Formats: sequence, structure tokens, C-alpha cells
Amino acid sequence: FYGLASAINHAVDPSGETKIVTGYMFCSWLVIALLVFGSAKATRAVRAGDQQAIDQPRGLQNLFEALVEGLFVFFGGIIGETGKKYLPLIATFFCFILLNNWIAVIPGMVAPTSTLNQTVALGLTAFLCVQIIALRENGLKNYLLPFAGQPNDVLGWCMAVLLFPLELIGELVKPLSLSMRLFGNIFGEDTVVLQILLLWLSVGGWKFAHHQVEQVGSIWVAFVPMHLFMQMFSLFGGLIQALVFSMLVSVYISLLTSHDESHHHDEHEHEHAAHD
Repeated sequence: FYGLASAINHAVDPSGETKIVTGYMFCSWLVIALLVFGSAKATRAVRAGDQQAIDQPRGLQNLFEALVEGLFVFFGGIIGETGKKYLPLIATFFCFILLNNWIAVIPGMVAPTSTLNQTVALGLTAFLCVQIIALRENGLKNYLLPFAGQPNDVLGWCMAVLLFPLELIGELVKPLSLSMRLFGNIFGEDTVVLQILLLWLSVGGWKFAHHQVEQVGSIWVAFVPMHLFMQMFSLFGGLIQALVFSMLVSVYISLLTSHDESHHHDEHEHEHAAHD
């Protein structure tokens, strides 16, 4: 998509200084289109009220249901009962990041997650979602008190003056750690794959230039796809990174909503004691 992006940018600004779109953006939009089209096609019969599709899912619908159910079971054990309604958000992060990591396998494509623009956007989106969820579940007071160490006496409030800035800095670092971890791993894997590929292509070109291809087997050795071994590892790494990112978001939600669960549990115990 580099040529298309370059043509659009030069049409908008002939000087080439302004970049409206990039090849990474086109690959990311392609992932979005695949997810939207795939999910719409998989749920079309269910949305139409087809009872057979509801009772006996088949094909793409069966694949999507198995994927969603597996993700909900896995992340549901982390996020807790209160946060289970946010599982669609976690599953969406996982599917979107996974396809962005894997799309580089297709010749001519690049992984959008190998650029900081994409990973920082994902990190900031996850951070804002977590904070909004925490505010919604706990309220402003219970949202802020954990940053101060849950003070309940004079000494606690004095310590809160020191704890609050530290806890706030720790919370603000989360989107940076999410984005840098994802970017570093995907960029590193893709770079190694590309360097191995270029190395072997250069070996083949050198043999052509020096007329050594007539040697038995030399041409095949020159063009052995050695990068495929690293490519397989990058597929596994892309899966792990999507899982780690989504898992960390689910952990953040669980930590920030667990105060609400304990608060409701204490209220229930007090009501039970008063009733007794």
C-alpha cells in the first residue's frame, strides 16, 4: 500500500511534507474490514432469527462462536464477576491486535503494530477504557482513594500526600508499557525476518552476478527460504503479544473493579449482621 499512500499524500500536498495516510494505516483498515465483514457474515443467520443456526451453528459461525467462547472463558477467570460485562472489549483487543501482528505474513503487507503510532494508540485506548470503567464501577471517591492508599486515620492521610503522586505516576506509565512492549516485540520479530530474507536474496544475487549458478545445487541453496523458520516463530510471538496485551488490560480492570466488589461484600455482611 506504500504506492497508494504516497499517491494520496502527494495529491493532497505536492511538496510531500504532509502525510495524510500511510501503508500501515491501510493494513490496519484492512484488518478492521476483515473483522467487521467476518463477524457480520458469521452472525447473519442468528440476527435473522434462523432457529437452525442458533441450535446447530456451522461453518464460519461455529468458528467465531468457539473463538469467542474460548476467549470469554479464559479472560473471565481473570476479570472477575463484576468485570465480565467488559469481556467483549477484551476479546476485541485480542482479535484486532492478533490480526495486526499476523498480517505481515502476507507478502507486501506490514504489521501495523510494528510502528509506535499504532501501539501508542492501542495503549491510550486501553488506558482510557480502564479508567472510564473504574469510574463507572466505583464512583469518583472510591476511584481516587486507592491512589492514596485507602487512608482511614491521620497518619494514613499524611502518607497519602506521598503515595498519591507515586500511584498516579504508576498508573500513567501503564499505556507506555503496553505500547512499548507490543511495539518492541513485533518490530523486532519483523526486522529479523526481513534481514534474514534480504541476506539470502543478496546471496542469490551475488551468485548470479559471479556466474556461480551453474554449480550443482548452488542456486537452490541461495534461495532456500531460511526466513520461514523465523516467520513461524513470529506467528507464535504475535499470538503471545496479543494475549499479553489483552491479559494486562483484563488485570487492570480486575484490580480497579475489585474495590467495588469488596465494598458490596462488606455492605452485604453489615446488612446480614444487622438483620441477625
